[in-house]
Amino acid sequence: MQRVFHISHSKWFIMITSITLTVGLIEGLRHQGLLQALELSVYDRFMQYRPARDHYEPPFLLVGINEADIARFGHPLSDTQLAHLLNVLLSQGPSVIGIDIFRDKPLQRRQQLISVIKNNPRVVMIDKVLGTPVSAPDFFQDRSQIGFADLKQDIGGPIRRGLLILWDDQDQHYLSFSLQLALKYLESYGITLTPDPENSEFIRLGKSSLPRFQSDNGGYRLADDGGYQFMMDYGAGPEPFPLLSLSRLISGEFDPKDIQGKIVIVGATAASVQDQHESPFSSGGRKPMYGIEIHAHAVDQLIRSGLNGETPISTIDSFWETIYILFASFIGGALGTLGLSPALFLLAALASILLPSFMGYTLFVQGLWVPVVAIAMAWIGSFATVVAWGSMLEHKERKLIMQLFGKFVSRKVAKELWNQRNEFMDQGRPRPQTVCATVLMTDLNSYTTASEAISPTDLMDWINSYMHVMTEIVEEHHGIVEDYAGDGLKANFGVPIPKDSVSEIDEDAKNAVDCALKMGEAFATMHTPRYQHKMPSQHLRIGICSGSVTAGSIGSKQRMAYTTVGDTVNTAARLESFDKAGNKKNLDGFFRILVCDSTWRRIENWGYQAKCLGKQQLVGKHRSVTVYWVYGRNAVENT
Repeated sequence: MQRVFHISHSKWFIMITSITLTVGLIEGLRHQGLLQALELSVYDRFMQYRPARDHYEPPFLLVGINEADIARFGHPLSDTQLAHLLNVLLSQGPSVIGIDIFRDKPLQRRQQLISVIKNNPRVVMIDKVLGTPVSAPDFFQDRSQIGFADLKQDIGGPIRRGLLILWDDQDQHYLSFSLQLALKYLESYGITLTPDPENSEFIRLGKSSLPRFQSDNGGYRLADDGGYQFMMDYGAGPEPFPLLSLSRLISGEFDPKDIQGKIVIVGATAASVQDQHESPFSSGGRKPMYGIEIHAHAVDQLIRSGLNGETPISTIDSFWETIYILFASFIGGALGTLGLSPALFLLAALASILLPSFMGYTLFVQGLWVPVVAIAMAWIGSFATVVAWGSMLEHKERKLIMQLFGKFVSRKVAKELWNQRNEFMDQGRPRPQTVCATVLMTDLNSYTTASEAISPTDLMDWINSYMHVMTEIVEEHHGIVEDYAGDGLKANFGVPIPKDSVSEIDEDAKNAVDCALKMGEAFATMHTPRYQHKMPSQHLRIGICSGSVTAGSIGSKQRMAYTTVGDTVNTAARLESFDKAGNKKNLDGFFRILVCDSTWRRIENWGYQAKCLGKQQLVGKHRSVTVYWVYGRNAVENT
């Protein structure tokens, strides 16, 4: 039982248990997806504050159909208008043209549009595969100029993932609008889409592998990973693409260099069409992105992968995520065991947030996404749990110490006892120990008989005043008052923290005798005309003995007291009560101090005035004891 108590109260047990509980809780929360929203929010902040690319100009022109264009040309554009738009663009030599406009049904004369598109294979149009399908134009014989425009939204609307490929129930595959545009742009560089030779489940553009998104990548949990998805990096920034209105394009109000060799994407930017989407930048106060902007970011990332070897934002394996979380939890738990000052406590709490955030951001800039929220929670969770657990045990032990000693010693002494609690506490109570101490016992002559002559109120007032004075004197001389018994008092010098050296033990004996002399002086001063008529006694008896005692607690956990027992205690009690009649009849003054020979040997060289009373047979003692009556101390020695 004792071993179990020591283990359960050790710092290592508290730290390891706290780490285990914290990591288990965090892994449970992650598994249920309860941290996903927080992780994605941090992801968005990292995306917003990521450094801009130096000297980078994405090869894009966006042609937006705004409200003014709708008022001028109508909505949707007719096939004739769309054919004219394509002719204007094609005349300027673009690399690729993407039409982000559904054209599942003919609008007016379609032949001209068919002719333009069939004669220009670098034009790509859209359909919709997921949800409620929207067909591609019926004049396409194959899908080389068709890409699905479906976007993958996270909960709340933001688009952080791009779709590359979808499969139907017959295992027929479909390429996305952005992938079709990227492939047609990369054709001139000899770059095509191929299987990854190192992992057949992945695809490759040039020398760059495009890892397939999994439902538990990074901060995601239980996410929809259907189709072939990839993490979008929005590497071109929040507003990188030039935007030209349809009216200005048709009117020729543009620089041909803005179109030549560029990827041109045409689509709606009018609010009434409702083709706006949240992105990682939206939470930064920026407006949502148009659909053509989302597609342009996806195409931009794909061509950077094909040309420059850039890979999508990657994540680490779930096993290593758990290792990082465990390591952060260990750091927090270790810091919690140090007993930090309030300032360092605050610094450690801030570090639990700032350091994982800084580490996570640094890795994110390098293209690696780690679960920052989980790591920070592991750090602060273990730190807080260890501190709270330790504080709870500390409060419990402090309360016990104050219950045992707070009534009898000063707060300062009680604090010292607390600081050295490990030396004398065991299983939540003082450890029984045999120490060399000095015990002081006091009592008043004829107290019971004399107290009958005064009122109970006067008696209680006087005894409270008397005990208050005596207790303060004990505290001043580094003793602890163990107990009060009516008019009697018991004080110990040298406990509960044992003294190791002879000089320290001698000092305890000297403190006890000095305390007794001070008590006698204080008792004498109380015999003034003002108070004398209320005093139930005229004589104070004090017995002091030094020697081995057993110190510890007695009683139950609900009612516990600290005490000393042994022959030394019994001898001090017998010295106090020795020859009561002789004390009253033969000894002068208001007090009498009797000490045993073991105490006298420790103080005899300190200039005390004393009289040896020889060997005396004390009540209950089989062996006689040499007794000394101490009545003063030389003035020179008192300095």
